[in-house]
Amino acid sequence: MAGRTARRTARRTARRTPRKTAGRTARRTPRKTAGRTARRTPRKTAGRTARRTPRKTTGRTARRTPRKTTGRTARKPARKTSGGAPRRCSWPRSEAEIRYHDEEWCVPTRDDRLIFEYLVLESAQAGLSWRTILDKREGYRRAFAGFRPRAVAAFGDADVARLLSDASIVRNRAKILSAINNARRLLEVRREFGTFARYLWQFAGPLRRPGRASSSPESEAMARDMRSRGFTFVGPLVCYSLMQAVGMIDDHEPGCRVRGTL
Repeated sequence: MAGRTARRTARRTARRTPRKTAGRTARRTPRKTAGRTARRTPRKTAGRTARRTPRKTTGRTARRTPRKTTGRTARKPARKTSGGAPRRCSWPRSEAEIRYHDEEWCVPTRDDRLIFEYLVLESAQAGLSWRTILDKREGYRRAFAGFRPRAVAAFGDADVARLLSDASIVRNRAKILSAINNARRLLEVRREFGTFARYLWQFAGPLRRPGRASSSPESEAMARDMRSRGFTFVGPLVCYSLMQAVGMIDDHEPGCRVRGTL
């Protein structure tokens, strides 16, 4: 009887021990330590860090850098040579302005017809941009008989009405009447001096001036004399622009490719 009791006790102990210690421990340990740790670690450290880093540093920096530095800077150096000096003056922007700057502005001329054209255009510019006038230049040539002074001097009331309805020019009555009047005054000056160019060029002063001027003692003297002869729309600023146009002054900026070649 004692022997049977001992064998039963031994078998029960052998069956219970692995279930309570080895079996449960083996199943629980990986779930509590290895399993959960393996899943949580990449989410808290590797996963979130990998997503945030490119958005805060690489992504935003890559978008902002070209807008603040490369984009705006790329337009400005285009007007400069490798030495850093502008290829041409800073004011020409449109194709008409660039062509006028490169081929006509500050180029000396003594052609009365061309000088009269500049006088009409410079007077018409008062209160407007030079680009506006250049865009209408061909319209002015058609409307004002190719800027032939004698033909314009003969314009009458019908021509004034025609010009006031012509959208290809500046339809300002005072400026239109001034152009006709100045053509008549030019013919009077030509009779006295032989050419209008000879009269104008007597006011020429220094070819270049420091800084960027809009008038000069010479342009003021020219304006006074022209007004005394009956010319209109010929203030010191208009006369200074006329002096630039006919080449009495070389106002090309330092470094401009045209400066010094006139």
